[in-house]
Amino acid sequence: MPQPRKGQLGARRPRDHRQRIEAGSQRPHKQNEPHQESRLPILTPEAKQLLSKAIRDLRARLLQDLQSAADRRYRLSLPLDKAALTEEPRKERERLEAWLDERVRTTHPKTA
Repeated sequence: MPQPRKGQLGARRPRDHRQRIEAGSQRPHKQNEPHQESRLPILTPEAKQLLSKAIRDLRARLLQDLQSAADRRYRLSLPLDKAALTEEPRKERERLEAWLDERVRTTHPKTA
């Protein structure tokens, strides 16, 4: 009697289908044991500083680029009534300003 192929009804599963055999090894992989490929080399303090600085610089540049793009698209330097935006960007700016107002209200509640 032929065995059903993988994916067909009646196909047999290994006894414990959660156990996996590591490539080139006959021992099952333990869940808490890291894979050989996932072990990263340890960074030197100098490399950590360089990486940290690169990330900070990249974040600053991305924030500046986002600000510039928003200024160009929604003309944020002008009041909404003087920005002369077409309908779609005007609606988007109104939604953006409403969202920002809500953020300000929730992060800085008025004290009684």
